[in-house]
Amino acid sequence: MPALGAVGSYAVVVEESHTAHAAGNAGVRVLSTPTLAHFCALAARNAIVPGLAEGEVATPRRATLAHLKASPPGARIEATALVTAVKGREFTLDVEARDGGGTAMTGTLVWAIEDRDALFAAVGG
Repeated sequence: MPALGAVGSYAVVVEESHTAHAAGNAGVRVLSTPTLAHFCALAARNAIVPGLAEGEVATPRRATLAHLKASPPGARIEATALVTAVKGREFTLDVEARDGGGTAMTGTLVWAIEDRDALFAAVGG
């Protein structure tokens, strides 16, 4: 079980492939919101995985995120996640992604721990 106070991070330099332009929003050459949310989810994963037992996986349940500023290609994004609440097999993480100019995204993610075999059986895997 991930511990209350566990921290994870993920860092990346924004590439053209991360932009809204690359996702189909022509001419918008800044980090796309879904990609930034993904970077926050990777930080959350890095906070969670060390606390999982053999045969457990963590899956996202809910997200409340605010994209606060644009980040251009070349900007270094540092996303962090902090486990702030644990209730049974569900836990909450506060996330923040920053670039050199300040906070780009902030919010809360809720994840749950599941049995890997049961999850895969439920989806036919």
